[in-house]
Amino acid sequence: FGPLRNIWCMRFEARHQYFKHLTINTKNFINLTKTLANRHQMKLCHALSSTQYLSQTCFPVSACSNLKWSKLPESLQLALVSEYGDAIRQEHLQSVSSLSCDSLLYQVNRSTCCVLDVIPPDEVPLFIQTKFIFCIRGDWVLVCKILTPGVFWERLHAYEVTEDPTWVIISPRDLTDSHNHRVYACEDGKLLGLGLVWLVPKDCGSRGQ
Repeated sequence: FGPLRNIWCMRFEARHQYFKHLTINTKNFINLTKTLANRHQMKLCHALSSTQYLSQTCFPVSACSNLKWSKLPESLQLALVSEYGDAIRQEHLQSVSSLSCDSLLYQVNRSTCCVLDVIPPDEVPLFIQTKFIFCIRGDWVLVCKILTPGVFWERLHAYEVTEDPTWVIISPRDLTDSHNHRVYACEDGKLLGLGLVWLVPKDCGSRGQ
């Protein structure tokens, strides 16, 4: 079945908590089920009528900062020039650590990764890890490193992957799967796990199943 968090009921318990708090706050025990149903429907109606709910827009969640071109890694500078041309060297780059796009949250975080694409014919996922979030010419993009999958550990339901030096510049809307996979570290080898994925540094070597 894989990790227990894939089949646990914690999200149900989180939703149930709302009803338990509502029961105590309303102090109305006459036809309680109707009261809870009506209050929950009104809450959903209010949320769905909001302009911010499931909005198809991108906006920064954290503070914006201006980056100097000289502060960027040389390999990233070459990738940006290849993508946008030499004019990008003279433009202002805005950077954030958190971005909301189409009601999904994207963060610069070494402890998470997303699925960029699926490699045929076995449909093996290709992962990326976000290093920067830039606003370039009015568009928000994720600047990421590719995590190439290797061995799949069936017992741990995890991939062993290595970080590719290539930079990927991509819009959040172009990701195959925006779900964040967690990263975990272990001693002696600095193994990083990404929920269903493990990131192995190049000097760590390969480990058996």
